[in-house]
Amino acid sequence: KALTTPSLPALAAALAPALRLHFAASSVTVAPCPDLTAPPFSLAIPGLCGAPALADVGGVPNLIPTPNRAKLYGIRDVLAAAGPDSRFAIGAGAADFEWAGRNAELVADVPREG
Repeated sequence: KALTTPSLPALAAALAPALRLHFAASSVTVAPCPDLTAPPFSLAIPGLCGAPALADVGGVPNLIPTPNRAKLYGIRDVLAAAGPDSRFAIGAGAADFEWAGRNAELVADVPREG
């Protein structure tokens, strides 16, 4: 079943009271997205738009009880699997053990090439 996509003003109106419950001061406005390649963001592409996709790759079972070093995932492979409209990957993850030499955290900002 297709999900209903609320308008941006309706979304802002729904978020505002929920934020007031949890924060002493908050505000919600609908505004044009800034160029995210410029400081202070300095991301790989100028905006977060298009057809976003969420990927949950790997997971805790690959780390506990001991790291499974046979499980390697390439960010560019994940982008390719997400489809032709996926322009970049952004978010948190685990860094490549072979590269880091130990378990390490990763903050990804990877543009799709080509």
